[in-house]
Amino acid sequence: MTCSASDSEKIVINCGGIRHETYRSTLKTLPGTRLSWLTEPDAYSNFDYDPKSDEFFFDRHPATFAFILNYYRTGKLHCPNDVCGPLFEEELAFWGIDETDVEACCWMNYRQHRDAEEALDSFEQPEPEEPDNDPALTGGADGDLKRLCMQEDSRRASRWEVWRPFMWALFEDPYSSKYARCTGT
Repeated sequence: MTCSASDSEKIVINCGGIRHETYRSTLKTLPGTRLSWLTEPDAYSNFDYDPKSDEFFFDRHPATFAFILNYYRTGKLHCPNDVCGPLFEEELAFWGIDETDVEACCWMNYRQHRDAEEALDSFEQPEPEEPDNDPALTGGADGDLKRLCMQEDSRRASRWEVWRPFMWALFEDPYSSKYARCTGT
């Protein structure tokens, strides 16, 4: 069997028992990722390579790999509907792909598990009990300062100082409130 120039540009990846064939140039589209490392000259010694079948083997989830490889081909990372978010998140981490590359149309499906976890965490964490000697309740000096929006140096806190933590959370943490979810996307 002779090997033509176009054959040497092809690479075979066996992922979980399913063979995928693509071009080396396709794998180079995302430098610094595990699949792009397969195009390097020392890849045959760094990865599980079978010279008889001329393929690299990865014992990973084969259905998610099809989406990963498609990302290299199209530049669009979609999340499979039939795979749970944590599994896809683990696969992205293994292949060295940033989760923020998930397309907007799939983002809610991908993030669904995290939203559920956060909701469950909010139910599991009990409310902290108010101590009986809270200065805000007893009228102590510190409690009065907080209640009157005063700083410790007896000056009144500006509106910005009062609202700044809320504004930062609104734009920086899309899960801090329902309003932050609206501004986050």
